[in-house]
Amino acid sequence: NRKSVDKKAKETQPLLEDLYAVLKDLGQMKLCERLEKYISGSLANVFNAQTNIKLDNRLVIFDIKDLPESLRQIMMLIISNFVQNQVKASPEKRLLIIDEGWLLLEHEESARFVAGLVRRARKYYLGVSIISQQANDFLKSDYGRAIASQSALRILMRQDTTTIKNV
Repeated sequence: NRKSVDKKAKETQPLLEDLYAVLKDLGQMKLCERLEKYISGSLANVFNAQTNIKLDNRLVIFDIKDLPESLRQIMMLIISNFVQNQVKASPEKRLLIIDEGWLLLEHEESARFVAGLVRRARKYYLGVSIISQQANDFLKSDYGRAIASQSALRILMRQDTTTIKNV
């Protein structure tokens, strides 16, 4: 069965259900239980499907505002990682704009990922703009300060008086 999974993976990009099948064959039932909702549950159409995104358009927008709050952070990471992989595969001038950047700064894993992305982006001709309502979002964490210090341009508009002192 594993050979058929390997053959299928070479023909098309693997799905999450392919990983699930391999984990099940290996007897990793705890992991399988955790993945089930993403494979056959309500989230299957989001996480267990081939992408329909065409990156050869001049403008590509990933709109996740209608996702449940619990999924937004992981989707922002998935999208950022996807863009990073595309940029590495074919370096050319591009711009990644992340709105509501505070969502990524709330959790250490995503903040670390974005800080690393911002540091490496120039090597691949990628500009990264992160938009947030409050400068404090960047000032209250080490990763946020690292992102701000890597930024060539910082635009501050109408900051709260408690924020402006820290800025």
